[in-house]
Amino acid sequence: MTRKTARKSRDEDAPPTLRDRLAYVLLATLLGGLLLLPYRTRVRLGGWLSCHLGAPVFGVPALIRRNLARSLPGLSEDEARRLVREVSDNIGRTMVELASGRDFLAQAAQARVTGAGLDAVLAAHAEGRPVILVSGHFGSYDVPRAHLASRGILVGGLYQVPLNPLI
Repeated sequence: MTRKTARKSRDEDAPPTLRDRLAYVLLATLLGGLLLLPYRTRVRLGGWLSCHLGAPVFGVPALIRRNLARSLPGLSEDEARRLVREVSDNIGRTMVELASGRDFLAQAAQARVTGAGLDAVLAAHAEGRPVILVSGHFGSYDVPRAHLASRGILVGGLYQVPLNPLI
């Protein structure tokens, strides 16, 4: 792995930096304000703010373009531009959804979750058998988990700890 592509890591015992604190205060204030709005409005506005303000400030479009170049090297410029915009929007929507607690869970319970393996997951649950669920997704990665949980299915998840220890 080259230095250019290596992801920064953080010492778990290191105290938060000034940048960590500023990012946390900005995010907490923004999310706190958005949570005052109706659910659908806050999610849409969170996506718009992420796409047009947050992502450009934090260099997210360049990261998305690098990932697209690796995974879809023949992508047209128009398609790459569309995906950068949609991914940036989705980042904000997902953050707002996850901060929305019960409102998010209520929406996820009503979501249309589909896929070739869904019947197998439901059958295994009915028979008391565990499964390892690996999902591909467009949109919020947490909707399938929350949807299955709303159906009484216990689902765990693996995730990467944020680099900012305050988040």
